[in-house]
Formats: sequence, structure tokens, C-alpha cells
Amino acid sequence: MVSRFSRWLTLLLIVVFLTAHSVEARQSIKDQSLEQADSLRSAGQLDLALEAYNSIISKTEVDTLISLALVGKALTLFSQGDAGESAKIFQEALTQQLAYLNSNSYKLLRTYAMLGYLNRYFLEEERLAIDYYRKEYEIISDHPDRATERQKFYSNYNLATTYRLIEDFEMALNHAFQGLEIATTADNNQYLEFSYSVIANLYNVLGEEVKAIPYYEKKINLNLRMNGEGHPTLINDYNNLGVVYSDISEFKKAEELFRKSLNISLINQADNNEISNTHLLLGKVIGLNGHLQSGLQYMRKALKLKNSDLEQSRVLSHMAQLYEHFDKLDSSLIYYQRALLLEGHDIYEQPSQALIQRTPFLFRILSYKAGAMLSKYHKRQDVKALESARESYRLMGKLASYYRNYFNTEEARLFFREYTHAHNEKALESIYLMFQRTNDFNLIDEAWEIFEKSKALSLFESVKRAQKFTDLGINDSIVQSEQHFIQEISNLRNQMNACELASNCEESEISKIRGQLLENENAHNTLKDVLKRDFPNYFNTHYNSESASISDIQANLGESLMISYFQGEKTIFWISVEQDKKRFGRIVLDQEFIEQHNHFVEEVRGSRLQSKSLSQSFRDYQDASHYLYQSLLEPILSETQHTSLIILPDGILSELTFEAFTKTKATEASNYDYKGLDYLIRSYEISYAYSASLCMEQRQTPTISNPQLIAFGDPDNSAFHNLPGTAIELDVLSQFGSTRIFKQSEASEDAFAKITQNDVDILHMALHAKADTLNPMNSGFVLSNQADSNGDGIMHLYELYGMLIPAKLVVLTACETGVGQWKRGEGILSLSRGFIYNDNPNLIMSLWKVNDQQSAKMMESFYTAIYSGTSTGKALKTAKLRFLETADELTAHPSNWAGLVYLGDSDFRIDITSFSNAKLIYWSLTALLIIIVGFKKNWSLRRETNP
Repeated sequence: MVSRFSRWLTLLLIVVFLTAHSVEARQSIKDQSLEQADSLRSAGQLDLALEAYNSIISKTEVDTLISLALVGKALTLFSQGDAGESAKIFQEALTQQLAYLNSNSYKLLRTYAMLGYLNRYFLEEERLAIDYYRKEYEIISDHPDRATERQKFYSNYNLATTYRLIEDFEMALNHAFQGLEIATTADNNQYLEFSYSVIANLYNVLGEEVKAIPYYEKKINLNLRMNGEGHPTLINDYNNLGVVYSDISEFKKAEELFRKSLNISLINQADNNEISNTHLLLGKVIGLNGHLQSGLQYMRKALKLKNSDLEQSRVLSHMAQLYEHFDKLDSSLIYYQRALLLEGHDIYEQPSQALIQRTPFLFRILSYKAGAMLSKYHKRQDVKALESARESYRLMGKLASYYRNYFNTEEARLFFREYTHAHNEKALESIYLMFQRTNDFNLIDEAWEIFEKSKALSLFESVKRAQKFTDLGINDSIVQSEQHFIQEISNLRNQMNACELASNCEESEISKIRGQLLENENAHNTLKDVLKRDFPNYFNTHYNSESASISDIQANLGESLMISYFQGEKTIFWISVEQDKKRFGRIVLDQEFIEQHNHFVEEVRGSRLQSKSLSQSFRDYQDASHYLYQSLLEPILSETQHTSLIILPDGILSELTFEAFTKTKATEASNYDYKGLDYLIRSYEISYAYSASLCMEQRQTPTISNPQLIAFGDPDNSAFHNLPGTAIELDVLSQFGSTRIFKQSEASEDAFAKITQNDVDILHMALHAKADTLNPMNSGFVLSNQADSNGDGIMHLYELYGMLIPAKLVVLTACETGVGQWKRGEGILSLSRGFIYNDNPNLIMSLWKVNDQQSAKMMESFYTAIYSGTSTGKALKTAKLRFLETADELTAHPSNWAGLVYLGDSDFRIDITSFSNAKLIYWSLTALLIIIVGFKKNWSLRRETNP
């Protein structure tokens, strides 16, 4: 028996050995295959390498080998110039690696670094790049002994430069100084040079030029030690420091540095363009120091050294700015005109749209010219100059619509940013000034178009971000074709600009590029027709620049008053529209307005209640709320009888809840009584909208009968604390109509994705909201992370854009920002845009964390009202007023009720006919049953008494 057992044991060991050896052999073969693929890539045989990597990926089931092959494939694609596909494969490799590695594993370092690099430098997705760079930074911090000095430095350097791009200068400086510490410890000159540059640049951008100077000087001294005097690399160093001194009006020091730079350029026989640039800088600073003619002489030297029309136009525009500095507006305008048309002297002549479309830099010169025309009007009341400025801004508006199609390119993004923040405000100023002179009400329509296009851009930007995460329900091939045409058109336009800058570019080559550009634009237009037909939401957001006119609004406005705002840097413009009236005004955005705005936001959210006495907080709230009422509404409301308001806010006004403004001036009472204040909601029904065009679409939503209500709340998610009031809220909802409740583990992301695609008329979400202002597309709603295939328990904004939720009313309560700061167009407001894009026309949302138990009370009042046939806008107003009626003096604080706002058609309602009929049938059957029962009892009684 023992012998038999020994033989079986021996045989088993042999089988195990052979199996292990076989697996080892197969693994060895696979490892050799990976080595061969890597060798092919290193040898530059990229097509063969791709085939080898694809073969490994398709034939092996070993996670580690698949991930390594994916990384190799991604690197090969990058070497072939396909950064977009490379990033996709790196992301796939990361997903594969995370299946068997911890998220902070050192082995993930290269993948995160490459994803950051690709998104930063090739895909122009700086916020995504920061996400990956931060992961790289965290891994290095967790493994300080394994990370090299180079990895530590460049991790900080990449974060610093990328944070600078998204204008988070505090974080940028933080990482720049960490990088400098590493560079100093290592005594690495290259690292020191990079650190000095980025820190100086950051201080310069922040307007802290005095702090920038020492770092520019350290860079120069380092350069002198390394390369000696007269080295060509000092040209830019001296010029950069000279520009800083010029900015702080230290013109003598700036001139000295520019002369040093010029001497080095001449000694080293630098190219004409470099010498020309230094002449230009020197001329500008000499001019600003009070010597106009001497400065112009250097600028003329710069002009002679420029070979191309485009470069000459840039010098001419600087000469124009110098003339403008000396208040010589006529000369300034001549030079601006020459810069636009090279030989044009008629200052009122406008360049063609085609010219500026082909050469985007001319847009900037056109804006300078328009600004000078406005100055000429202010100084001389020259109406022709005002009209010319207005015409220039109108042309710039047309160009902005053209460039919007190519907004994913860095050039167009910078173009749009500059246009929307500065030129719209100046354009509106020119229109407003002309309106004051002529009282021509057609000018209000012209201003209205600017209002609408600027508001539409906000949704457009959100959708462009979402497109990086999801195809938005569009066929992949169509999205790829669209991106191809956009990129081709952008590349051809860049080639056109480069050709125009070059002195040796043949006309035949320019004609060829123009032909290719026209061919691609025609093909893109054909594709847009397909998008318009098959994907209207996507098309309207990306390409449709048509906006609802004032006459369209007036025809559909009913008894409401619409007030649209535009916030610029110095001015807030407003347009009010009624059925038979339109008005146009402006408000100075001064320091007092900013302070009162900030006080109101802090007070209305209750964030200052704990920091001072209740009576002081009460007085501050009264002051701020009444000030904003007087500034933003009183001039409009004093001339109308309408009690239904539609507010279209902009910029910082998006943080305000207008219904919490107070109509009467603050009292000197020493106590507090928030219940007794004359809130605007007591007199007006208020709703909000992103734009008038969206509002008009929302007002066409049909009523709904016997609605299907789906509610999510009280999810199981260990990362967020429970909201006790949401359980009460869900119980309240179960009383109304056809309701389905998802709570605790049922309130999962999977359930949300499945259920909301089906019949849902009202979607109620009593959930936390997580706002990510660094990367807004990562904002989302907190759901259960139990038994969820994704595991994170967050329904992200980008996922919302990919859905088609058929709800006619969406209610978002118990929201809180969770993380981050409130920024224009970000956070919670971004979440609502996901629903707007999905054709959810009516939305109730919370601008801040409302007490969940108070929210439950208001929701009970709200739903009771709408299920009784009350319009949604009036129902929300009724719920808030009822809350105020039952509250005490302190509980009536607006932080408990004003945060819930309504976006959409305030007249939207539920058809209660079906409910009434059901009730009639119910009560009729009940009455009939009572009669029958009564009859039977009566008949039985008679039989007993009369046998």
C-alpha cells in the first residue's frame, strides 16, 4: 500500500514539475516575444513592433504581460506621431495595471508620467494632465528612496508649469519652489535655470514684478557663470528682465538691459528677426520714457528688418500703441490701419473678414483699433469714431463665431478667452454709448445677440470638456471624422500663417494650401449637416450660433419679465424684456459692489453666523441684500407691474439668489428677525435660465399626465456621511403618484444608469454632490458604492453628458460642494449643465448645502402643490413662503430656504385631469359600495324584523 502511494506521489510530483516547467517555458517564450517587440521599437521598426505588441495582447492572458505590451504599443504609437491614440492605449494599460497593482505602486510611475505628458503637451487637456501628474507626484512622495532626483524635480516642474496654464498660480508657485529646493540641494545648473525661469514668470503673471526680478537676475548670473559674457542665450534673459523693469516704469534700467541684449545680438550676428525684436523693445521703452521720436526711430529700424507682411504689421501695431500712449490718436489710428492693411490710411475702412480669418493675429490689432476709436469718441465726442468702433467689434463677433468651430485648438482657445472676457464688454460699451445718443431701440437687439452668444459659450465649454470623456452618444467614426477635419483645418491655417511669414514662400504654394483648406472646410460642412440631422443636441451646442431674438422672446414671454445680465471687468450690462417693452442699462462694477456681493454670498449661506454676533450678521445681511436689490433690480422693477421674473445671470451674479434680496432699507434694530424681512420672494415668482434661447425651448415643454417619479437618496457610501433628512424626504415622495424609490444599496450608479434611460418624468435626487473645480467633468453625485460595477459610487458629470434621460423635471436637493472653491461656470452649476444638455427642461437645484431636514419640509409642500395642478415655479415659491410662515426668527434665515432655485419654465405643470378622473372613479365606486352595503344591511334588518 505504501509502495502504491509512493508511486502515485512520485507521478504527481512529476506532473507538477512538468506543468510548472511548461508554464515557465511558455512564460519565457512570451517574455522573449516582449523583448523582441521592444527591440523592434528601439530599432525604429515601428510597424513591425506594433504587430508584435498586438500579437502578445491578443494571445496572452497574463495581466502583467498585457499591460507591458500595452505600454510598448502606446510608446510606439507616440513615436509614430499619434499622441491621441497613444494616450488611449496608455489609459488602457493603466486600467490593466490597476487590476493587479495598488494605486500608489511605484510600477505605475511611468504610465502616470506619460499620461500627464501627452495630455499636457499634445492633447491640450491641462486639467487631465494635472490629475496624472499629481498621481506621479504622490507615488514619488510615497517612495522617496526609489525615486531619482530627476523624477523628483520634473514631477514638480511639470506640475508648476501646468498649474500656471490653468491659472492656479498658488499651486504653481508651491511646486516651483519645491523644484527649486531639489535643484539647490543637487546643485544642478539646468534644474536651477528652469526653476528660476518658472518662478520669475509666475510672479510676473501675478503682477508682482518686484518679486520676479531677483529670479530673473539669478538666472542671468547663472548663465554668466556657465557661459560667460556675450553668450547668445543672454539675449532672451536680458530682454525678459528688461520687460519687467519696463512694466514697473523703471525705463532707464530696462533700456540698459535692452542695449546689452542688442550688443550681444550684433556681436553674435543673430538673425534679423531677433535683432528686430530687440530694436522694437528698446524703441518702446525709450518712447515710454518720454522720448517719442527716438523710440519711433528704433521701431522703424525694427520694421526694416522684418521680411514678412505679418511681422511688419506687428511692429506697426506697437508704433500705433506708442502714439496712443502720447494721446496722438489720429496718428495711432493711421498706424493701426496700416497694420491691418499694411498700406491702408483711411482709418474708418474695415479689413475683410476673409483676411483676418486667414491671419488670426490681425484680430488683436483690430481690437486695439476699436479701443482707440472708443478713446477718440470719449475725448472728442466723434460719433463717426464711435460707429467705427462698433463696426470693428461687430466684425470681431463674426470672427468669433467662425473660430468657435475650432475651439479645441490652443490658438482658438486663447482667441476665445481674450474675446469673451474683454471685447464683448467693449463692444457692449460702444453699443450702449450709441444707444444713449440715438435712442435707437434696434441697438438693444444688437447688444442682446452678444449677451446670448456669451452665455451659450458656457454650455459649449462644458460639452467640449465632456467630449474628452465620452462620445456623447455619437458614433465613434463621426467623432473621429469631425476631429480629423478640425485638426486638418487648424494645421492648414498654421501653414498659411507660416508661409505668409516666410519671405521665400511661392504664390503657387500658398494657392495649394488655400485649395486644401477650402476642400477640408467643405467636407467639414457636409459632416455638420449630418450632425444637425442626426445629433441635434451635439450640433446645437457646438455649431449653432443662432440665438433667440428679442422679438422671439416677446412673442413667447407671456406675463413674465426677463432680465439678462452680462458681467464684464468694469461694468455689468442688463437688458430687460417684456411683451411690449425692452430696456438697456449698465451698472458700475466697482469695489463697493464686489464687497457687497461677497458679503451677501457669505451671509445668505450662513457661513458668517458663527464668526460674529447674530445682530451684527443680521444688519450686514440687510445692508448687502438691499444694496444688491437697488443696484440690480430696482431700476427695472420700478417701471413694471410684472410679478413673474426670469433671471439670466452671468459671472459672479450666478452665485446670487435674487429672491433673498430685501426691498426695504436696513433697520437699526439691535435684535435679529429674518422672518420679518421684506424678501423679494414675497412679491415675485422667480426662475432662472442659462440663456434666453434655452429658456424659450424649455417653455415649449408639454404638460405631463400621471408622471413616473423616480427618486434616489440615502445611499450606502462610507466616504460620505448620511443625511438623515433625505430618508424623511424619500418617505414624503412615496405618497405621490407612481413613485419608485432607490435608497441605500439600491441607490447605485448602475441602477441610476439603467433606470433613468426608461420612462421617467420626474427625477428626484436627494444626494450629496461632489464638486471638482480642478477638473469640472469629475464633479458628480454621490451614490452607493456597494455592489457597483464601477466601485466609486460617483455619477460623474461626463457620464451625465453621455446619457439621454427623458425626465421633464429634475430635482436636486441636499447638495453640497464637498471639495474645491466656487469658480465661474464650475462646481454644482456644471452638474446642472449635464441635465440641460440632455433636454431636461426644468431643474430645481441647490446652490449650497441646504439643511436636509428643512429641505424635506419644503419638498413636501412643493410636491403637494404640483400634484394639485400648481405650476412648478409657483409651487416652489409657495413651499418657500410656507417654510417662512412656520419658521421662527432665526430658522427663517435664507440659508435654510433660498439655496433651492428653479431653472426652466416656471409655468410647467402636471396635468391633474387623470388624477381627478381616477379620484372620481375611486370615490364613485366607494359610494356605490357604501350604498350596496347599506342596502344589504337594511334588507337583512327588515327580514329579521318581518320574518
